[in-house]
Amino acid sequence: MEKASWKTFGSGADEEGFFDPAQELFGRANKGLIDSVVREGGQNTVDNGNKKSKKPIELYFKRSDVKVVDFPNGEEVIDILKMCKNYNIEELKLDNDNPAVVFCDKSLDLLNNKKGVIPFLEIGDSNTTGILGDDQDRTKGWFRMCQSIGVSVGAGTGGGSRGMGKKAPLLVSEMKTLFISTMTDEGVAFKGIGQFTSHIDSDRKVYSAKSKFELEEKKSIRKESDIPKIFKRTEVGSSIFIAGFTIDDWEGQFIVAVLDNFYAAIYHGKLNVHVGDFYITKKTIKKFVEDYAGEQTKMFFRCISEAVPIEKVLDDVGMVKLYVLLDETFKHPKRIDYMRDKRMKIFDMKRGWYIRDNFAAVFICDGEEGSKRLRLMEGAEHTDWKPRYDNKKSDKDYKDKIDNWIYKEIKKLETEIEGDSSFVSGMEKKLPMVDDGSGASRAKGTSETVHKETSREKIDESDEEMIIPESSEGAIYYIDPLSDGGIGVGKPHKPITPRDKPVAPPKICPVCQVSPCVCEKTDPKQKPKKIRLSDFNVTIIKNDKAMNEYHLFIESSLKRSVILNINISPASEAGKIDDLKVLQSANYDSGAKIRIAGGEDKLLNVKIDPSVNKYIIYTKYDDKYAFNIEGNES
Repeated sequence: MEKASWKTFGSGADEEGFFDPAQELFGRANKGLIDSVVREGGQNTVDNGNKKSKKPIELYFKRSDVKVVDFPNGEEVIDILKMCKNYNIEELKLDNDNPAVVFCDKSLDLLNNKKGVIPFLEIGDSNTTGILGDDQDRTKGWFRMCQSIGVSVGAGTGGGSRGMGKKAPLLVSEMKTLFISTMTDEGVAFKGIGQFTSHIDSDRKVYSAKSKFELEEKKSIRKESDIPKIFKRTEVGSSIFIAGFTIDDWEGQFIVAVLDNFYAAIYHGKLNVHVGDFYITKKTIKKFVEDYAGEQTKMFFRCISEAVPIEKVLDDVGMVKLYVLLDETFKHPKRIDYMRDKRMKIFDMKRGWYIRDNFAAVFICDGEEGSKRLRLMEGAEHTDWKPRYDNKKSDKDYKDKIDNWIYKEIKKLETEIEGDSSFVSGMEKKLPMVDDGSGASRAKGTSETVHKETSREKIDESDEEMIIPESSEGAIYYIDPLSDGGIGVGKPHKPITPRDKPVAPPKICPVCQVSPCVCEKTDPKQKPKKIRLSDFNVTIIKNDKAMNEYHLFIESSLKRSVILNINISPASEAGKIDDLKVLQSANYDSGAKIRIAGGEDKLLNVKIDPSVNKYIIYTKYDDKYAFNIEGNES
């Protein structure tokens, strides 16, 4: 009878160290490694839901101890780890406190203690199909899970879009080892995977970092009697067993991550989650949100549990739903949570300029066609919808269609205010405490009234996308982005709406410096008024949600538009100008391109209107710079 063993593989073009790029990607995600593990583990589960069943999918996170003697072929792993340690010390000349060497020592200590146990975390599910496919079918989930990296099938609405999520569970493995066990209607399958480091045997043959517990010719174990008892499935579904799970007080952290990412799926009865002895369902989630969730998740949960959804079928998208609440008591207002039909959170975004009222919203694309398209716009971490490089304009137009619908629906809820003052939303964290004279608010479609406080609280959110509309005719805004000062506004103006098409900079009269010209006669002897440095306030902010992107804000106190050339020079910490040229491209906020000087970090003929102007600056490198910014008339 053929027996499974730990297989090693000849090194490819490159040798591999301890730091795996895919694991680093998930480990550096905004909310940390536990959030990444919960998101990716939960995504695998909701992707494989049993469509024939009306019952919720069951997802569970369970910790257990496995005796060292029951670890499959542990002696073989010990031999591999010894070679890895020798490779890092003898070949790479690393110290004993290097992470690669420490990893080898910890793993060897666990496996050499024959009377000890190894802590495991199981991420399992039921009421799913299990992971389908055989060892040769490259289009099915089993092959993608066990035999490929960076490969994803484009069809369908499943969460995976880059084929790297399988690496996330290794983030919480001290041994960088896991075992995958599945049961489908066709049978069972089992395989072990270890992601160590490259190593060299006694014959000086170099091996890759990956090792697998499997049969010959990369075959999985498919006889139930050959699967170790501790890893056997008893019902249709899948389990990932993560070796060396040593996180203390883990339940609370996992519950927070479950609520952050799957609150909508649970509340809508599509998913139940077990975390240790805790059980989160549609009936119990409200209490868990109260006890564990952060303020932002509580806000979004209120939207889906209290608001009546606004629904519409959009062309080429399908059914979309929007849950909106207006409430001045929200601590992180003017944000929208975005998700697809699987109801896993993809990302949330500040939309401060939509309306003056404090609001929160949850958007769900339930259409199959829309979910497929949006899935393809997600990166490996599934934290944004960004146009693909090879389909940028089409994807942008598609996303704009959705954003415009959301904007129009939320705009309808804006409350009337009295008086002749106007308010520039999206700059809340720059505002002092201001009485807005609001009364009561309610969710659209409900009669429940919510008390609104009479003051706006200042907030400070580092991940805010500050969106400031381009100047609107008839109003001048006075904003100091570098202080906590307020905004002084002139006469009321027509509502600010996003521009659909880029607008070319107008021609400025050399005499009156206004477009269109208001002169009765052009006097060539009359000179334009000189522009002073004090006429402008400038702020530049790194957009941490996008690679290589800065947002440049220029507030002009002039009553006319001007055209300037702008030098943007990176500075060192000591303030010295760096010779490195970093500017790649730039746009107006409307989308129109700004010309840049060849070989220089200079924006040419930039139109600056009265009020606040926003420009998008793209750099060659995704680094954080301090910039010196200079302007001169063109």
